[in-house]
Amino acid sequence: MEQLAGAMGLSLDAVREAAGGDDRRVTQVLATAADVLGRALAATITTINPDRLVLGGKIGSIECLVDHVRTRVMADVADRIADGLAVEEGDPGDGSAIHGLATLVMRKVFAPAAIDAAVSDFLAS
Repeated sequence: MEQLAGAMGLSLDAVREAAGGDDRRVTQVLATAADVLGRALAATITTINPDRLVLGGKIGSIECLVDHVRTRVMADVADRIADGLAVEEGDPGDGSAIHGLATLVMRKVFAPAAIDAAVSDFLAS
């Protein structure tokens, strides 16, 4: 996003402000960027199947970008994943990404199947 903003001659704050003011050039570029981001996130979401995706930082507070990402993600993931998924705006300064990643790791590491596999591997060695 910083490269995109720089190519347009704008700071990220200026891009956010222009998007909020419905600047057509900015919203078109953001829609294109959101499509690429949404496709990449859809692949990741399909793999880890989270309940919630929070777009944080300065880009996560750009409503039109979040809306486009949400639309792309929901279109690209399987219906069973989309049914339980929320794609939301985050606070530009919050720690949602770190909290969410830690939660996912804890769920995987301490899942009953993971513990059973670790015990089985230990007993087999």
